Amino acid sequence: MDKIDKIKELFTKLGLTHPETIVYLHLLERGTSLSISDIAKDIGTFRPIVYKALGLLLERKLITITIKGKRKQYIAEHPEKIRGLLREMSIDIEETLPDLEDLYRAPKDKPIIKFLEGRNGISSVYSDIVDSLKKGDAFYRYSSSKDRARTNKYLPKDYREKRDNKNLERYVIRSKATEADVEPDFNQKTKVIPSEFDLFDQNIIQLIYGHKVAVVDLNTETSFVIENEKFADFQKKIFKLLYGKL
Repeated sequence: MDKIDKIKELFTKLGLTHPETIVYLHLLERGTSLSISDIAKDIGTFRPIVYKALGLLLERKLITITIKGKRKQYIAEHPEKIRGLLREMSIDIEETLPDLEDLYRAPKDKPIIKFLEGRNGISSVYSDIVDSLKKGDAFYRYSSSKDRARTNKYLPKDYREKRDNKNLERYVIRSKATEADVEPDFNQKTKVIPSEFDLFDQNIIQLIYGHKVAVVDLNTETSFVIENEKFADFQKKIFKLLYGKL
């Protein structure tokens, strides 16, 4: 992709139409004020198309009007104005995201089930935990993993940083075999399945967080996520009952 193509791609992401982009780049390249007729002739298009593009560019403050005699002419503003558009877009996104997150987290009557495959699928489950939970929230984990070191390899690079920055509490029920591998952690509380009960070594992990329940099969590197408030609440109660009995 050459330089001009990259610029056009950026303008498309900013919401500029193709005619807006062509007109602005032409004015920028010419570096002088031009009339609608001049622009239409130079870029080989019709006056109404140029007229509409100029109106939109004026709204975005990417061009200004100059007067020569009795004629209006148009000149490109400094490209620094593009930074202003990006800042405005960033502010709009930040203001809109909380509303979108509220819609996303709103209780849903029917469960949403997502099936994920491969290492990236498992990694995305852990990313979803630290991205979707709020500061101070808790999540719950059953871990029958045979190899904790291998399990850690699925964690995203920024998982622990995000988790700790949000002070997420973790409650874990794990296999006796991996008990010695657990490092002390103020925000993690662990209970162990007694060895006389079961080996608890199926290499399956279940995670309960927010309105979601995720099951990760390390044997086949597959996982699925069920998103439903009632189902997640049901699983949390079962977890807490067992946790309290251990």
